[in-house]
This record gives sequence, structure tokens and C-alpha cells, in this order.
Amino acid sequence: MKNKVSDGKTAVITAPAAVKSGNLVIVGGLLGAAVSDIASGAKGVLDTSGGVYILTGTAALAASTVGATVYTASTNTVIDGNAITLSGGTDTIAIGQLERATDGTDLNTYIRVKTQL
Repeated sequence: MKNKVSDGKTAVITAPAAVKSGNLVIVGGLLGAAVSDIASGAKGVLDTSGGVYILTGTAALAASTVGATVYTASTNTVIDGNAITLSGGTDTIAIGQLERATDGTDLNTYIRVKTQL
């Protein structure tokens, strides 16, 4: 096929802020994990194929029910565990589901990331 230019598993973006490799990033309607470190305002690559990613979150988030939908508040942002909630409220962008619950003392939060927002 002459017009296919990509497998669609990655996207080149302009970083809205400094991004570390593995950080989840939303740019416009794209959600993905940074393949490498990206300086603020620089171009970089996101893996947009989905998967399960570990973020350091809050005890309440880590101990929540498996399958609970997790949300963040804004687009054009780098997502860390403190930017994720379980209720829609003002956080209206669903980014995935909780993959694994812990006892709340392990703050690693396993998020099954959506492939599309």
C-alpha cells in the first residue's frame, strides 16, 4: 500500500513540558508514553499502542478496585500519579483503568492506558 506511512503505534509530538522516558503524556487527543526524554517544546515520540504503565500515585488510588476508570484534568500535559483521580468531577478525561490494586502502602499504581481518548 503506497499511502501507509506508519503502523500507528507511535506519534511524533511537541512536548508541552519536560518529559521523562515512560511518562504518560496527553497532547491534543493523543495519549501515550514517552519513548525517551523530551525537552519542553521539543519534538519527541510517544508510544500510543496502549499497555499497562506504573505511576506513583496516592494510597487511595493504589488501593482502589481493579477496573476502576481513572481520570486526569487536562490535555497538553505530562501525567503523574498525583494528576490521576477516580472520580470524574473536574477531572474529565478518562485515560484508562486500574490494572492492579495494592494494600495502599505500595503507591505504585498500575494503569491500563487507553489507546484513544
